[in-house]
Amino acid sequence: MSRGDLSEQLRHPTTGGRDVRLHLFDRPAELIELVEKLHHLLVEDLRLSRAGVHVRRRQSLHRGHGREQDPHDGGRDSQYAASPAIADHDGSTHASYVPVDNSVGPTANRFVGRSAATPGGPFESSPHRYPQAMPPPARRFFAILLLGTLALAPLGLASAAIPPGRYAIGDSVMLGAKEELTARGIRVNATVSRQFRDAVPIVRRLKAAGRLRSKVIIHLGNNGILIQAADCDRISQIAGSSRTLYLVNLRIPRSYRRIQNERLAACAQRRANTELIDWFHLSRDHPSWFAADGYHLTSIGQTKYASLIATETA
Repeated sequence: MSRGDLSEQLRHPTTGGRDVRLHLFDRPAELIELVEKLHHLLVEDLRLSRAGVHVRRRQSLHRGHGREQDPHDGGRDSQYAASPAIADHDGSTHASYVPVDNSVGPTANRFVGRSAATPGGPFESSPHRYPQAMPPPARRFFAILLLGTLALAPLGLASAAIPPGRYAIGDSVMLGAKEELTARGIRVNATVSRQFRDAVPIVRRLKAAGRLRSKVIIHLGNNGILIQAADCDRISQIAGSSRTLYLVNLRIPRSYRRIQNERLAACAQRRANTELIDWFHLSRDHPSWFAADGYHLTSIGQTKYASLIATETA
């Protein structure tokens, strides 16, 4: 990404910059890359600023001369103008030199607020110790610093504005206990035949909209497609360290139940912000909690299911 591309993206938050401002926190690698690019640009512009601005030389000059001789131009004057002697804090004096631009004529004035060049020569005398206008490298430096601050500020705001409460994402098993969960203060988003992977865009959209609550509960994996570690890690990563992700394991009489529960447990173990709710072990000896298919809930099963989730996430 070039300097122009980066500046263009940050200047237009409704187009390219929108993705940077809303989703960088969800993509730490890209956030680190952006910070590194900003750091590189800041260092480079600082270097240019130091090299090209406020040229002030203290060196031995021929006494009686108000300018420095350039040894390479056959005695012509260098591109530095001598200002009147300036007293330092210790009382000593020195000549202060500032760069001038004589490419457009002897009266050219490089800095705003300066008097024209001294008649009879291309050299500018100034009573000012420093130029009064900020030169281009310094302007770029502060512009990039400001743009970087504006681009990254929403990340901190989003982190600080996490809504409290619990948000549950599930399939038809959770849907059967929606009323019981809602009565316990849990917001439910459940639908028939949902897969675990479907939770990734749901969590992302909720977070981008500022509606992802501080506790996220997921009970998915009953519908056959195996849970992928990358999907679980992604959900945990999007939720972030300021939220807690709860994974409810499965009690379904299918051959894939064991591997699904192992993958849920492994995800909870490797992710610091993720915990496992063990619905399988609580319910396995209670057939009356389940319908004939062995995993959808009866009335008592709905109550027990909702009570477990509410207790574990309190």
